Amino acid sequence: MREILLPAVVIGLAGLAGCSGTIIGISTGESFGGLGVLLVVREAGADLDFDCATGRIEEPMTFSADGTFDVDGTFTPGTGGPVREDDPPIPEVARYMGVLRGDRLTLSAILVEDGTVIGPYELRRGEQPLLRRCL
Repeated sequence: MREILLPAVVIGLAGLAGCSGTIIGISTGESFGGLGVLLVVREAGADLDFDCATGRIEEPMTFSADGTFDVDGTFTPGTGGPVREDDPPIPEVARYMGVLRGDRLTLSAILVEDGTVIGPYELRRGEQPLLRRCL
């Protein structure tokens, strides 16, 4: 797995060694789980499973020095039951935000079109999620 560094650390190291990176505290492939949500980190973002929806963070999860993040993504509501090939769910543009403190990640999303707030969710690194799938 590749560990990625915080911008402040990167700026300090860049002057010494010409290094670059964007995130500290999470690695590609790591997961965070909680009540109603699972987040799996990808190199260029993250995949999310909610009780009755999915999500995707479409850019690297960069964290500020205080552990906060605010990134673009999509949120796709579930339909319950099988998904029709001729009528798939349509992803909605979303902003994902939150804070990472040690092994705890607080996560919320805002749907850009109508301002609907999803969350907040409390996740823990390596914890299995408790998902209640829609029927």
